[in-house]
Amino acid sequence: MEIYRGFIEKDQIKYLVIFFIISFVSVLLHNNFVFYVKADLQSSNYKLVDPHVGTSGNTLTSSSGNYRLLTQFGTDTETKQVSSSLYSLGSGHGYTFMANVPTIRCFETVTDGTSNCNELPSGTGMVQICGESGCYDRARFEIDPQNNPSNTKYAVYVTDDNWSTIYYVDGTTHMLETASTHNFSDYKTLQEWQVLDGTTDWSEANLLGLEPNKTYKIRASAIRGWFTESRVGPEASATTTSPVLVMDLDVGTVSSVESNPPYSLKFPVPVLGSVETTTSNLYMDLSTNAVSGAKVQIKDAYAGLQKDSGGYVINSLSDDLAKSSITEGYGFKVLSLTEDSGPGVIRAVSKFMPAQTEGVGKLNTTFEDIFCSKKTSGTNCSSTDNAPVLNARISSVLKFKISANTPMGNYNDKITFQAFAQW
Repeated sequence: MEIYRGFIEKDQIKYLVIFFIISFVSVLLHNNFVFYVKADLQSSNYKLVDPHVGTSGNTLTSSSGNYRLLTQFGTDTETKQVSSSLYSLGSGHGYTFMANVPTIRCFETVTDGTSNCNELPSGTGMVQICGESGCYDRARFEIDPQNNPSNTKYAVYVTDDNWSTIYYVDGTTHMLETASTHNFSDYKTLQEWQVLDGTTDWSEANLLGLEPNKTYKIRASAIRGWFTESRVGPEASATTTSPVLVMDLDVGTVSSVESNPPYSLKFPVPVLGSVETTTSNLYMDLSTNAVSGAKVQIKDAYAGLQKDSGGYVINSLSDDLAKSSITEGYGFKVLSLTEDSGPGVIRAVSKFMPAQTEGVGKLNTTFEDIFCSKKTSGTNCSSTDNAPVLNARISSVLKFKISANTPMGNYNDKITFQAFAQW
């Protein structure tokens, strides 16, 4: 190092002070680092704008297995840092290559039919993703890159107590994690965070492991390489809903009917040898946001139609009542299954939805599955691809047939339904 004697200029004092500070830090970080400062950085023939600093005087950064160090001498400007919730202006070369501060484009749990998220299909909100009332354990977020290039990566921060506790979003599982497991693998591009491939368990929701009825806040930071990470951007908030299961019965001649209990279905006066169908349909509504969907079970009091005075029963069976070989019988038939566009579809156990016009399914005196919600229409209730369902509507009837040997009288039955959600 050159030693100056005599009068010391003000600018020279600044360089000497900076030199001693940085030298002290370098000793703390790594005893092999040597920093060089040369006061004469320009002449009539050249000017060194960005002198390199390092062990050999020709590198800007130094590193080990645990850290990287960026060294900068002097102050480029005398302006103070200016900032708001959307931007930050700082002094020095470091600020020129930091990533832009990202914002949150959307953070949603209960939107219905519309969304601020760019990657969701038109007409889709979180009700269409999670089912009835929205999401109780997951959410959808998207990041506004604020003109960062496509290879920029982002870390996502979450809190449920206004940032007293900070969680991170795991880049692989999309679950919340703490600082003890958070690492650089949790920094992902917009494509990796937001555009899902349809094979993931969380469908279009990309934040998992939330709790019902709780408000969460989310923020993000951006990074484009070493020493470029932005500060954390402004927050957005969303509140999860409750787990929901809705089942409703209606009796009428049109699908739009809404009726109140007690529910009663009636048969016309039977004609010997013909198949009789209830004069009204039984309609059921089923809707849930349960991650593993819902199922409905059915139980019959007598496993058939019982004569009022007791004793004789027209037995329930699974068959086509129109067959000449079937002289007497009774059963349940599903006519149609519909649901709103959403996370899943409603399905019926096959025996209750036979192809024959007069086909029926046998009713038993113990509960058995009759309806279920699945991911795709190509599956049945025995498959494991369970899913929520939104506004399913099921139309059903009862059918029976009598023979010459069927005793005259009034016949009745009592059918019970029960629904389960699989959270």
